[in-house]
Order: sequence, then structure tokens, then C-alpha cells
Amino acid sequence: PAVTDDAGFLAPPKGKEWYAGRERSNAEAFVRDDLPILSREVLDVERLAAASVDIGFAYGAESAPLFRDIAAHLAAVKGIAAARIDGVGHAIYFHPASVASYIQAGQA
Repeated sequence: PAVTDDAGFLAPPKGKEWYAGRERSNAEAFVRDDLPILSREVLDVERLAAASVDIGFAYGAESAPLFRDIAAHLAAVKGIAAARIDGVGHAIYFHPASVASYIQAGQA
């Protein structure tokens, strides 16, 4: 499907419309590109749990459930809740100002 003006917040910047279409309609990219990256490294949960620095985890409300589940799991290891950022999906890098606003509001 074509990217239209009604994509609103998640509309990609000019010149990146092709990527938004690919992301919405191509499960192959998820299986071929994302899953190997997400499953390649094994997390040392004991080290994460014992980390002495403040670590927070967040996910976009419009992200695929897999990404929400990852953030929720990592947050649970630290004994905290993952934060949900409304109006944001996996393509959050299209709108870094939203993340900056979230952090500046002290929600991170």
C-alpha cells in the first residue's frame, strides 16, 4: 500500500517512503534480517539483573508484539516495568523528537 498523508506520526520523511512500504508488507525482511539479529546474542540475565546503572526499557505501542515482549522481558529481569510509548512503532527512528520528548518528560 502507498504511504499517504493520513499516516500521520508514523509517516516516513521524504525519500524514505519505500522503507515504510517494505516494513508494512514484507514479512521476509523481518524473518531474514530482524530475527537473526534478535536471536544471535544470548543475554546474560544475571549480569543484567546485577547491573548497577539505571537501565530502562520501552517499546512503541504500534510495534509488533515481539518487540513489546522483548522489552517486557528485559524490564522484568531488572525488576521494573517496560514503558509504553504511544503513537510510536518499530520505525521510531523516523521521529527521534518523540523519543527526546519522552525522555525529557522524565518518563524514561
